[in-house]
Amino acid sequence: MALVRRISFTRFNRWGDNLGRLTVSAATHADALDGTDELKITCAEDLVKGDRVVWIDLQGVCHEHIVDTVDRVHDDDGAPETQAVCINSVNETWDDWLDDKRPSGSVSVALSSILADTRWEVGTCDQGGRASHTFYHISVREGIAELLETWGGELETTIVHNGAGIVARRVNIRALRGNQSSAKRFTWTKDLVSVKRSIASDNPKTRVYGYGKGVETEGGGYGRRLTFGDINGGKDYVEDAEATAVWGHPDGEGGILPAVASYVNEQCEDAAQLLQETKDYLEQVKEPKVTYTASVIDLYAFGRSWEGVGVGDDVAIIDKGFSAEGVRLHGRVSQIERDLLTGDATVTFGTLTDTMADMWQSVSSALKSNSQQNALYDAAAGTSVSWLIQLQQALNAQFNAVGTYHVETFELGEIWSNVPLNPETGLPVKSTADMWAINVNGRGQRLAAGLTSDGQWDWRTFFTGGMVTADVINAGTMKADRVRAGLLTDEKGNNFWDLTSGEFSLSAGAKLGDTSVEDLFTGLDELDKTMDGIAEDGIITEAEHAAVSKIMQTVEKERVDLENEYESLYNSEYLNYQFKQVLRTQYEAVFSVNGTHAKLELRIQNVLGTTTAEELSDAMQLYEIAYSDYSDTIKTYNSAARQAKSIIEQAQAQDKVDELDDSLTQREVFNRLTNNGATQGIYLSGGLLYINATYIETGTISDRLGRNTWNLSTGKLTTNYMTANNINASGTFECGTVSNLLRIVSGAIYGYENSTQIGKIDFSAHSYNIDDPSIKYRGIQITAEGTVRISSPQISTAVSSNQSTTATICTTKDSSVTYISEIRDDGDGTISWSWKTRSINFKNGLCTYCGLD
Repeated sequence: MALVRRISFTRFNRWGDNLGRLTVSAATHADALDGTDELKITCAEDLVKGDRVVWIDLQGVCHEHIVDTVDRVHDDDGAPETQAVCINSVNETWDDWLDDKRPSGSVSVALSSILADTRWEVGTCDQGGRASHTFYHISVREGIAELLETWGGELETTIVHNGAGIVARRVNIRALRGNQSSAKRFTWTKDLVSVKRSIASDNPKTRVYGYGKGVETEGGGYGRRLTFGDINGGKDYVEDAEATAVWGHPDGEGGILPAVASYVNEQCEDAAQLLQETKDYLEQVKEPKVTYTASVIDLYAFGRSWEGVGVGDDVAIIDKGFSAEGVRLHGRVSQIERDLLTGDATVTFGTLTDTMADMWQSVSSALKSNSQQNALYDAAAGTSVSWLIQLQQALNAQFNAVGTYHVETFELGEIWSNVPLNPETGLPVKSTADMWAINVNGRGQRLAAGLTSDGQWDWRTFFTGGMVTADVINAGTMKADRVRAGLLTDEKGNNFWDLTSGEFSLSAGAKLGDTSVEDLFTGLDELDKTMDGIAEDGIITEAEHAAVSKIMQTVEKERVDLENEYESLYNSEYLNYQFKQVLRTQYEAVFSVNGTHAKLELRIQNVLGTTTAEELSDAMQLYEIAYSDYSDTIKTYNSAARQAKSIIEQAQAQDKVDELDDSLTQREVFNRLTNNGATQGIYLSGGLLYINATYIETGTISDRLGRNTWNLSTGKLTTNYMTANNINASGTFECGTVSNLLRIVSGAIYGYENSTQIGKIDFSAHSYNIDDPSIKYRGIQITAEGTVRISSPQISTAVSSNQSTTATICTTKDSSVTYISEIRDDGDGTISWSWKTRSINFKNGLCTYCGLD
């Protein structure tokens, strides 16, 4: 189907000159509430970074994008084409600066203040409220982001054109972007081609306890927190009974228990306020959060304007693919990605939560960086969903149980801690166990879990705009555009995954207690194959009965081995309490009275006890379910046990290396990591990154704003500020522009103007004394195309090359000279003469005027 109207794209250079229409073969536009506004375009023209691409969408809205990244490639026919990623032109304000702005009042007042020195204007600002904020030493684009954090609202831009070019650029701060009274519906039978339904990881909560500010005691602890039971019928919680009936869980006696959570406001000192806030929080958490991603035929692109939908629009979805009556959801459009040439679009809409469903269905991964951290990194690898959820729940309980102290100064930024802080230094008033702190300042965030030997916070985890640095990362799923790796392996190479060739190997000797991984799963496979063989002919022979019994003896032996291993791990003093609960949960899921192992044994006995083919068929169906459950849970326990071993090994190793770590210098740490520089690699230790390499291949090294770059492919170094103590360089050094260029070559300094040499300074001057040629002199030689100019308040000179010799300041004055200008013979044996007085002027010892005849 052809489009009713094709979108055209016009190219402008950064100065606003119209460079003509682009010949476009592909174009997609992504727009989202999170600030994403990106145009990806493929065209025949050779675009330049910083060019502007202006286009008008099918709703008549004008867009302006800056060409950000450019790739020049060849298509299938060999013709050159450009693939470019372009970003919203408001990003040019990254190069505009806010030195010190302190607006107070409405959002429009604040926006007007920070846009004052740019070419952007204040547009529509319907976000309510008043606030104040200091914008100090940041870019205007960063200032807009801080404005949104302080006043709230959503960012939107308006581009105004007159047919020939852009005449106005406006920044809008909207309470809610899009059409909030839109009647747009997505229906499976009309315009919904496909849909992905993602349910957030957080479970609905139907009862919420509310807690306000705690009272500090003289011992530095806390008294009871504020509650609202006195004004809520004696209940310190609020509950939605209807939600409990749906999202609660059995109490074991035929009833239903609510799903419980807590709401804490550390600053709240009013019970009525706390009660209302807790009710509001319950409304937010009592139902699951669902997000939909749909591939939609955008009917507006085919001339039906009433079907158009935009980012932020209020949208109703009816999806009859999930149930007969259809799934109905009232939410907002959070992102639209459109193919601007075909009209196809992908729309994300719903309750606008982070999509965590996929995260909890993947196996967690983490990186090993050095021998000290292997165990904890292994503990985060290969884990099941359940233990991570339990670990998070345990951590949440700990976070909810403590109070918070806060210090803020210009020098420190902001520091939060669970212990009282000195208001000037930000350090704890007294040292206790389990001290934690988080610091936020202009550089980023950093976290500490204790003090150094000199009493300072031991900052070991860092978050900046360019990286995250930490000793340990526990994760469910680590998502990235790309993770580059070659060989993932254990230290001995017995278990590995070569990501280059795809080869994967798990050693048969990998042990689980006294049972190897190979033995365990080989036994399960043999059991399943034997059971399948029984079901093929519908008859259980004595031989088959004996084979099953023999395999069951092997499975029972494995159970005893795993039980011994579990007791050893669970009773270890080095395994922390939280992970003991995780390990016990996984073990009991398999080997408790109602565990999957007991159910599997029961189903096998039921199979062996059948007497007819029909009974056998029914029993085999139940066996298959039990076998699948047992296989899944034993694998989950296997992962948890492996992680428990790693944690124990880490704790044991930590006891031995703590003292050594404190005594090592940075150089000693590097030498230990790299075997005194012999072993190359990348290492993370003590929150610091170490790289030892002979050769590192890369393209461009840049700061996060692109102001300082080094292109290692061309050798071009671009920097705004550079300090160098010592540089040894060969070849040619150039500085300046074509119109005024300085070049240093072979020890000589050349000056060029518009590619023409106009001056030279070298150190090759040689001369000698005419009266005594053995006396030779060396020095500086200055040559110029036309003139040499010296501008200085004074010049001093000395007849010596010794810099310590006292020099004489050359005179600067206007003088006169009287001399005999003519002598005459009077003819009588006498002579007469005439006098003249003439001016002679000097500047810094050089004669600038001489009036002598």
